[in-house]
Amino acid sequence: MTRIQVTSIALCTFALAGCPDEEERTQVMVVVEADRAVRLSTRRVDLLVFGGDRGNETPDQDEQLVPVNVNGDDSAWPLTHALVPRNGDQSRLFRVEARALDENLETLAFVRAISGYLEKRTLALRLRFYTNCLYVSPCEDPDLSCGPEGNCSVVVNRPPGELDTFDPENVGSTEPECSGPIDCDDQVLCTEDACVDGACVNVPLDNNCDAAPDGSCDAENGCQYGSSCTDSTCRPEGCETASCENNICVRRVQCRIGQECCGGACVAVGCNDGNPCTDDSCGNRECVHAPNDNACDDGTFCNGPDRCGGGSCSVSEGNPCSGGTQCDETGRTCAGCTDEKDCPDEMIVVLTSCAPNDPCSDRGTQQVNVTSYTCSNGDCVSSSAVETRTCILPPVTDGTPCGSSNTEWSGVCDPLGQCATEGTEFGMRTDLICDSGSCVQVQQSDQRACTPPPDPGCEDGGICTQGETGFECEDGRDNDCDGDFDCEDTQCALEPVCSGGGTDAGPPSM
Repeated sequence: MTRIQVTSIALCTFALAGCPDEEERTQVMVVVEADRAVRLSTRRVDLLVFGGDRGNETPDQDEQLVPVNVNGDDSAWPLTHALVPRNGDQSRLFRVEARALDENLETLAFVRAISGYLEKRTLALRLRFYTNCLYVSPCEDPDLSCGPEGNCSVVVNRPPGELDTFDPENVGSTEPECSGPIDCDDQVLCTEDACVDGACVNVPLDNNCDAAPDGSCDAENGCQYGSSCTDSTCRPEGCETASCENNICVRRVQCRIGQECCGGACVAVGCNDGNPCTDDSCGNRECVHAPNDNACDDGTFCNGPDRCGGGSCSVSEGNPCSGGTQCDETGRTCAGCTDEKDCPDEMIVVLTSCAPNDPCSDRGTQQVNVTSYTCSNGDCVSSSAVETRTCILPPVTDGTPCGSSNTEWSGVCDPLGQCATEGTEFGMRTDLICDSGSCVQVQQSDQRACTPPPDPGCEDGGICTQGETGFECEDGRDNDCDGDFDCEDTQCALEPVCSGGGTDAGPPSM
């Protein structure tokens, strides 16, 4: 294994093992993992490593860049990298920053951590790129990194005593493949993407291909129309390109993982504009950003708790300090307290939008940062924690779709008439709609245009051709080329269908 020696740390290249004599070595294996959506979108991972002496809270010496090409290969993960201290000095610290890059070498996701070593121990420092952190800027607070909910909630400092021992036989994470539909985005517009029991399921739905009759969903290439690929049947829909390749319409979504198509443009999932003071959604033609009154933080302590107004964090409640305390903006505290009553009330800042518990519910959950205060030695001391709390949404109107429709087709194309080249296929459609706060199934009959299989007897348009075989008394054709049709033919005279009154040809001639 190749080793790269630098001033303050020694690095071993990515592999599923540590440096030589692993059991006796003081080292840390950095294990870089990612949610499925990030893995499939990442073309390269850049690992930046910094060393420093203990006491340096943010190690910033001897920067070392290690780029690793993964090219969207799911099997390339997890990535591992060994770090060892300079001259075996286990008191040294290191800082690791990892960036996942897309095909344009733009940053998809970012994660960082600070830790150290334990003598003659091989430790595992796990870093993970989360789907909700796609295209999220690095946290302004250097002590935090992006967490599972897409907010700055993961503490950067990871004491070595809290790290697990590295096990080369069990490098991969035991976390599920997915936590929501965005993890399972297959970039095919006509499939329904779902996360079921931690595993991705992508179901092709023909009903999503309704731009023309006879549409079907190909799980890899998107909507297909007609029996052959032409410029008229292979037109792009929404945010995609389309072209015929080997008689297949190959559709490619232009939106990146973590984006969706709204009004013909690729936007962040949910039309998220990054402003906590707006509720974002995709309207009929474009993204809608409706102002809300969520709790927020304008960055000023002494004007008290803040709320959103007019789409910005602009409404403040006033001085948070009570009694004889004085507000200290620099320390962000109330000085001179005698008990908790002199300290500010609990302050809440909304971190994420209200996510419904299900598509028809008016109740949901959201991440909030809660800051509470206690009086200690005359000062109001704050402590913060990220919590998941219940939130309220506008009621969902009955009849609102809560899932994709699906039709079970009969597989039989009924011709519109004798020798017709067009037909109708019948089926039973299942719609998912909201009803009194629940998502229910509603079934109704459905039909679509189809092309019936060719009828050999119709090659001449129903006119007799010498050599035809078989004889029918109610098929509307001259089966024996004698000029008589159905019950007019003497061969049908004794058939029950004719002796009982005949068909459209009338009673037999006698």
